[in-house]
Amino acid sequence: AARLIQLGDNYGMDSITLGVTVSYVLAYNERHPAAPILNGATFGDYEKIRELIIQAGEGKLPEIGKGSMRLSEQMGESSYAYHVKGLELPAYQPETNPGYAWAIAGGHMSMGTYGLLTREGKSDIESWVKGITEEKLQIVGFDMIGLCKFFDIAKGIGTEMVTSCLQSEFGLIVSEEELKAAVKRAFLRGLALELKQGYTKAEFCLPQEVFDNPNHNIQLPCITTSEFIAELEIRVWEIFEPQLENVLKD
Repeated sequence: AARLIQLGDNYGMDSITLGVTVSYVLAYNERHPAAPILNGATFGDYEKIRELIIQAGEGKLPEIGKGSMRLSEQMGESSYAYHVKGLELPAYQPETNPGYAWAIAGGHMSMGTYGLLTREGKSDIESWVKGITEEKLQIVGFDMIGLCKFFDIAKGIGTEMVTSCLQSEFGLIVSEEELKAAVKRAFLRGLALELKQGYTKAEFCLPQEVFDNPNHNIQLPCITTSEFIAELEIRVWEIFEPQLENVLKD
């Protein structure tokens, strides 16, 4: 796997988008052994997968270049294309992270809910609503000041350490709450841009396979039942929509 990632990097392709799109091809071929697409690669066939990456990198496979959303729509089978709004999901299992649906950039780069269940053990609706609409969107702040996300992913940039650094290095006096508010405004602007571009609330959703055929290897409380997700969507949009009104007017 590491060699394939390096190969994709050398061609200047994003490893997450590339990996998920290639995985869609493998999953499609696994489901259609009598009529596979592209070179017929399936899971575990290293040489054929490597061939797919090389051909995509050389511009010979526009199907891969379309990404998983457009390719799956072309094939008429979108339920197992692992993306949200056309943006491929990273390694963290969507069964453990319904927050992916509201990410405004990379799923784990703009919505830090990927550890809410797996690390913090939160499986109740209140924790997830608060995580999505308040706490875990703070991960966006790292991009605003050029700070590595591994600095303090759990807390975001609204910390005493960051305010002290801003004051000592730039003479900028700002409170932790002001930083958090600035990050929230930035996140809402990103969300507003998606809506202005034509995305509908129905597109803020996980792949259908997550509900139809969840990963049976995950030994954690199930938080992606239809009932849980329906309630989560209602509660999250009840908070975001009033906050977005002023942003959408700008």
